[in-house]
Amino acid sequence: MDAAIAALTSLGFSADDIRDTIYEILQAYDNDAVIGWRFIREYNYKMVVNMLQYKRMKEKQAKSKHEKKYASYSAEAPTKCYGMNSDEDDDEA
Repeated sequence: MDAAIAALTSLGFSADDIRDTIYEILQAYDNDAVIGWRFIREYNYKMVVNMLQYKRMKEKQAKSKHEKKYASYSAEAPTKCYGMNSDEDDDEA
């Protein structure tokens, strides 16, 4: 695990993300660490890097979607609020 973290943190991934992703891969192999690590090492951590990049892409898409959804709300915010203490309420009474 330490070798994977050392190799992949230099690519800009956090140690926690690397660790979580490796655990996800090992779970896919029914927690058989021997087989899981064999595949991880044979492909020079490419499987881990691919999963980390996929997670980043999904996070960016979700963030972008959220920003687009709420961007229109801030642009259309009312400039005046009518409520219980508004002067307009006193005029109508």
